[in-house]
Amino acid sequence: KTTLLVVVLMLVITLIVFVVLGLLCKLFGLPGYIAFLIACVIALAIKFAFIDSYILVKMMVSYMQVAPSAVISFDLCGKLTAVSAKFRELYEKGKNEVFKPKPAYAGEYTPVANDPEALPGSFVFCGECGAKNETGVKFCGDCGKAL
Repeated sequence: KTTLLVVVLMLVITLIVFVVLGLLCKLFGLPGYIAFLIACVIALAIKFAFIDSYILVKMMVSYMQVAPSAVISFDLCGKLTAVSAKFRELYEKGKNEVFKPKPAYAGEYTPVANDPEALPGSFVFCGECGAKNETGVKFCGDCGKAL
């Protein structure tokens, strides 16, 4: 609906400005294409100044209406591997690589999920429910899904 509204508004604005400028061009003896070019420039200026702002506000209102009822999925990796073959390939390649952390300085080392050499007290988030679990456990303590 919004796209249709924008297209119709652009056509109406361009035509109105073209008619007015076309009459002025005839009055002063200038060619008609000058009126058309100026009408297009004015219509684009109006679009950038007013119509684009309207579209942005309309999208934000639509998002704010839908956002409260949206269900957040924590399994982003699973969704990306299902959608993108390249991501799946890189993910599988990354799973097979051995991670050996460099010597850590204060506040620099971030443990990897299920890394047996992880710092004591570190944790990972479940990809299904988002629950916080201790690093090294095989299953989520809340939903039971494999980590």
